[in-house]
Amino acid sequence: RPPGSTLFPYTTLFRSYLLTDKLNLPADAIPYAKRAVEIATASTYVETLDTLGWAYLRNGAIREAIAKLSKARETDSEYVPATYHLAEAYRRNGDFEVAQGLFEEVIKTPAGGAYDEYVELARAGLNKTKDRLTD
Repeated sequence: RPPGSTLFPYTTLFRSYLLTDKLNLPADAIPYAKRAVEIATASTYVETLDTLGWAYLRNGAIREAIAKLSKARETDSEYVPATYHLAEAYRRNGDFEVAQGLFEEVIKTPAGGAYDEYVELARAGLNKTKDRLTD
């Protein structure tokens, strides 16, 4: 078990986020993200699945990422980060039509809210999708 794994889900989740996005250590983040899913409450479950899926994707484990992100989206289809991350996973897997539909869904998110950053990222992802880039 990762150190501190008995902590409240958000603490474990935040560690995974920091390792994945801020320190660029997604392999180190996966044990924390897995533990966050295990101890998630109903209100944190989607976020923990999304974070685990994103860590898998950043680590190059695209199939695992798609599985976790799809489950997050099935659990709450309105959680924009999971939709964006799933679109990225499909794009990086070369499934451009699926990615395009998901990016377009994110772009339809109303402006001025908590997800504006994801709308901008989705626009960039859509451009990469149209150019058939899997970077």
